[in-house]
Amino acid sequence: MGTYSSNTQTRHARLLSYLYSRGIIWTSLRIIIFSGCASLQNDIVVNENLLNENGRINKENYVWWLSPDLRGTFEGNGFWKIFGLRGENGLFSEIYSDYSEKSSVRNLGIEDSYFSGNGYVGSIAGTITSSTELINIYSTSTVYAEKEESFELGSGGLVGFIEVSYRLCLLCKPNQDVNPQYAP
Repeated sequence: MGTYSSNTQTRHARLLSYLYSRGIIWTSLRIIIFSGCASLQNDIVVNENLLNENGRINKENYVWWLSPDLRGTFEGNGFWKIFGLRGENGLFSEIYSDYSEKSSVRNLGIEDSYFSGNGYVGSIAGTITSSTELINIYSTSTVYAEKEESFELGSGGLVGFIEVSYRLCLLCKPNQDVNPQYAP
């Protein structure tokens, strides 16, 4: 299993800088945007053993995940997983596309992760706002939306909020029982 550790902030900053310099991501108003295709070749461990058996954060020092927006494809290759994400919105803050092509997240698992924040929170994405495919994905993460008066609130195991139009339809069939629980 590959690990993502860093003198972690340093490596994370170098990775973001490299991706930015190649035009793979760009920033606008402090938002990180990933545009293109990514394909996992190994498991990624950001924070090892982040959660305890009750789904609560197990450690004081952890690497914070900065959720980028996605416009493109994120392919997990069927058996690769991402472990130990601690972030605000999800793996991605928002997934969107132009109407000529769909964005997609496929063949991926998110495990041992914790997402919490004001607004929309999910383990894959906080918000989906256009034609998007979620195919063969799962999460065993803890998701918690904190209420603040100035924010709308929504949380879901995979996606916090989906903006639906007549062109967009979501079909979701869980392969296991889902037992939602409230986190403090």
